[in-house]
Amino acid sequence: MNPDYKLDPDAGETFFKTLASGARTTLPSEMANNKDLSIWKILKQSIGKELSKITMPVAFNEPLSLLQRTCEFVEGVYLLEKANSVDDDLYSMVYVAAFAVANFNTAGDRLGKPFNPILGETFELCRDDLGFRLVSEQVSHHPPVSSYHFEAPYCTLQSTIYPKVKFWGKTFEVTVPGGPTLNLKDKNHFITWNNTTCVIHNIIVGKLWMEQCGKINIVNHTTKVKIELEFKPSGWFGKNNRLHTIEGYVIDGKGVKRLYLFGKWTESMFCVPIEEMEEVCRSRKSEKKKSTKSHDKTDDQNGKLSTPKSSQDSLNNCPDKSDSKGLNESLRRLTEKPTCWKVWQALDRPANTEKYYNFTRLAFLMNQMPEDVSCLPRTDCRLRPDMRKLEEGDLDTAASEKHRLEEKQRAAKADRGCEPWQPLWFHKDVNQYTQNEEWAFTHKYWERSFDHCPDLF
Repeated sequence: MNPDYKLDPDAGETFFKTLASGARTTLPSEMANNKDLSIWKILKQSIGKELSKITMPVAFNEPLSLLQRTCEFVEGVYLLEKANSVDDDLYSMVYVAAFAVANFNTAGDRLGKPFNPILGETFELCRDDLGFRLVSEQVSHHPPVSSYHFEAPYCTLQSTIYPKVKFWGKTFEVTVPGGPTLNLKDKNHFITWNNTTCVIHNIIVGKLWMEQCGKINIVNHTTKVKIELEFKPSGWFGKNNRLHTIEGYVIDGKGVKRLYLFGKWTESMFCVPIEEMEEVCRSRKSEKKKSTKSHDKTDDQNGKLSTPKSSQDSLNNCPDKSDSKGLNESLRRLTEKPTCWKVWQALDRPANTEKYYNFTRLAFLMNQMPEDVSCLPRTDCRLRPDMRKLEEGDLDTAASEKHRLEEKQRAAKADRGCEPWQPLWFHKDVNQYTQNEEWAFTHKYWERSFDHCPDLF
């Protein structure tokens, strides 16, 4: 591999130091204790139902809007800058995959529910020093839909988000149909991918924990290179040593597997040529076969009848099989290969993260007021009084403000009557690559003519 394709191992930390320059590292108040509150009492009548219309106590929230939460991908946009600059289309896609994985990492252990955005609510993050800006808007209330647009010299990224949350008795299941569309500007490549399913366990009893499950397909519609990446489930019996594991393949435009990706979405992602993975797989199969013969010989000597192994069992040490110990040993050997390289490393969480909603270092920044508040439209979620009061630890006022805003939203809907809501900054469109109906950015937001923005808060 050409060394120029490799990113500096400290690139993420270097980028973040600039991103978080001047940012706070704590909140005004620590997270309130909600151990005495029972989710089960609230949701026991809602098993199997979609929960977008269920009102939850503010104590279950974290002091961020869903608009802010979905924009935390900016922590990893340095990976997209690298993807744009790499000549080799296969390795460019590896960095896109790393970006997708890094975005899932921002949600790790974040079990507080973000605030549902008010219809017409917005969020912006404009960083001239890093050359990017983004805006997000809540474009529909029922069903809840938000859309964001990110732009930088190296790419544009946009997505329409239709979150669906279901309660299955012991678990929450969060799905987000659709997915982002990325344009790498210098390469003029258009890339799309889908989202995983997030499952939150132990709703009734025990400590809450989460996992990402399912397969994402990252498709370069320009070059036809694609990546199939699987987020491994933990299994029927709860946590095991495959929890948070990812593995997948980079497949060239002719349909040939060329690179193997593996790691954990909570920690890091590695890449190795497919030949190296196949060599380790063959080696582990051979060791398993010798071990089986040795056991059979010992059993025969002891007068015991040996049990034949199925072909599936004899292959279970290959990285793409289901045996956890064999998989982990295979992956350990892969990381020792000279051609194996770490594409992405998760940033460390703050030391005080458990006191503050398990926030990432970036999450502390998302609701921080800019120095010049006058630059924001009055729809910006940082102006929401209920979120601000929760951040300050005033749960009673946060709850009353949350109720007031919900009632105000209902009154505004009644005043509109049959007239449909018209978002200010996005319009309906059809994604030419996925054929999904989405909301496209009008670019008028950056004209900063905000006099016509509604009074939401």
